[in-house]
Amino acid sequence: MLSARYFAEGGTVIQEPWLLTTSNDHLFLDGTPTSEKTEYPSRLAWRTVDDPLVARTFFRVMNLVEPMSRLFEPDISVRVAADDASAIR
Repeated sequence: MLSARYFAEGGTVIQEPWLLTTSNDHLFLDGTPTSEKTEYPSRLAWRTVDDPLVARTFFRVMNLVEPMSRLFEPDISVRVAADDASAIR
């Protein structure tokens, strides 16, 4: 049946854009964000200000050019975790 195949495959196609647009909603499911849930996204956002590789990767993910998992690969996560941007250059 065409509709069953469409919805089965459609779910796979929209999974990543859906996660990108709703991921912040999950931070507040219980009413208050915790540092464990917000630390990496917050550090990632701030790191885009002074790290061109992180910024480029972030925008490529947000524009669906690269998968969201790219933000958690070692070359990016090490930069996000660094306390000082000059330490990673």
